[in-house]
Amino acid sequence: MSPINIKSSLCILFFSFALLTTGFYSAVHAQDIIRTSEPDHKQDPRWVYPLALLRMALSKTETEYGSYKIVVKGKMSRDRTLSQLTSGAINISWAPTSKQWEEKLLTVYLPLMKGLMGYRLLLINHNRQEEFSSIETIDQLKRLRAGVHAQWNITKALHHHHFSLVKGHNYQGLFAMLAYKRFDYFPRGINEIFNEYQTFSPAHPSISIESSKALYLALPLYFFVSPQEPRLADRIRDGLLAMYQDGSFGELFDHYNAAYIHNAKLSEREIFYLENPFIPPHPIYKQSEFWLNLDDFK
Repeated sequence: MSPINIKSSLCILFFSFALLTTGFYSAVHAQDIIRTSEPDHKQDPRWVYPLALLRMALSKTETEYGSYKIVVKGKMSRDRTLSQLTSGAINISWAPTSKQWEEKLLTVYLPLMKGLMGYRLLLINHNRQEEFSSIETIDQLKRLRAGVHAQWNITKALHHHHFSLVKGHNYQGLFAMLAYKRFDYFPRGINEIFNEYQTFSPAHPSISIESSKALYLALPLYFFVSPQEPRLADRIRDGLLAMYQDGSFGELFDHYNAAYIHNAKLSEREIFYLENPFIPPHPIYKQSEFWLNLDDFK
């Protein structure tokens, strides 16, 4: 073979190898397209904090998994979100856990709220504070009408415990239903109620945050991933664990939630504790490092 042919062959071989290795590198580090649904309103804090967690978990894993892009789809009901996740039309969402979601989807078993959502305060009409202050037993509270969304996980649990329930199908409409006395109180998570009061009380000035009672019902919030994308579930789990290890998870949690815990003043409230029979057992519930210690916020 002539020197020219040898040189040409080497160039072709090098170019082919470069294409092969570049393609392999691109495949290993292909961009992950994260598809999720949008909230009822863009500044909804129930959406902003989990989205911040998701972005940080994905950023922590870029070296191993590659870049990412988050695409936000339209608004979806809880049931439609489950259907879209199952089919792969969207590939990630976050929600209070349930047996149905854990059976149909890939669950990332790291509690995003450290269990904080389980603590519920009550929105009431302001002229009924004295009535609620006089309540001494959980049975007295059960006889009053609680407003709930028909598709929320807490609804099934409260029904199991024989609460009197009035169901609505529109999140924002529930605040109007309370103001119009369609029910007596609206139980909301500590991380939800203060922002909701600020958002909805101008339109419904009769509502207020009840000052003497709280409910506790275990309601962990998890990321759920489409069963078609186990690699994405692994990536998010790896990212969240890295955040726990370097302290950034705790910093982000405190940034978004510490003020709510302080404002709730749980030590000054009577707390009614309820079991949630609809949460499947899992070893995560015995790992105290992933759960909230309210003593840290006294």
